[in-house]
Amino acid sequence: MSGRDVAIACMLGAEEFGFATAPLVTLGCVMMRVCNLDTCPVVATQNPELRKRFTGKPEYVVNFMRFVARELREHMARLGVRTVDQLVGRTDLLRVRKPAANQRAATVDLSAILDSAYAGWPKTRFDPADAYDFHLEDTVDLRVLEQKLGVALEKGDHRRLELAVSSTDRAVGTILGSDITLLHGEALPDDTFVVKCTGGEASPSAPSCPAASPWSWRGTPTTTWARASPEGGSSSIRPRTAPLTRQRTFWWATWPSMEPPPARPFSTA
Repeated sequence: MSGRDVAIACMLGAEEFGFATAPLVTLGCVMMRVCNLDTCPVVATQNPELRKRFTGKPEYVVNFMRFVARELREHMARLGVRTVDQLVGRTDLLRVRKPAANQRAATVDLSAILDSAYAGWPKTRFDPADAYDFHLEDTVDLRVLEQKLGVALEKGDHRRLELAVSSTDRAVGTILGSDITLLHGEALPDDTFVVKCTGGEASPSAPSCPAASPWSWRGTPTTTWARASPEGGSSSIRPRTAPLTRQRTFWWATWPSMEPPPARPFSTA
């Protein structure tokens, strides 16, 4: 995303921006698209031999963001806008390109976006009073995991937990992982908090936890793979006792170092 992209997004109403892979590229990402295989030659790997190649620095991302901000300021100056808040929702500053880039582009009707009924309204910017409540207190992490861990989470005592999850539980382990890092950094040994989950989970994010908190999944996770993370967290996904079939395939992934599960015969029944 460039400064021009940010300016257009602002005028369309955006107040937060995601830069996707661009910051990773500034750190050395070569877009191998093997983040989930632990074979990334630069960034997303726990392999010590591959990690030696990582030369990225936080300053590279800061420098990239400064370039984006400078270009954004240049576009804002041309539009006569002093702050980003003044730019949000100003669809009246956008025009359809004429002539269109190609014949298909000419068939796109943008009037519903550009002719906004809210253009010119006094309240076109973000108001903290309108902030959406995500009800994080109802998540599995805060409602179950951290309640069960209790003072062990603060002291760093070893604990093993069992947890039942369903398809409505998303990103289980993300908040727990962030709190472990906030409280202890990298001081805890591996396997300090071990979580065994049973059931199907909508979006397993356990590998985003530090290495102090490995996860074991048993059941039918509804995502196709567990996410890799440079934080060192590990996740093993295994089926129930039923044999594997073509209609029932399970993925197993682990970071940084766990023995793979025993091989099972493939059934076509």
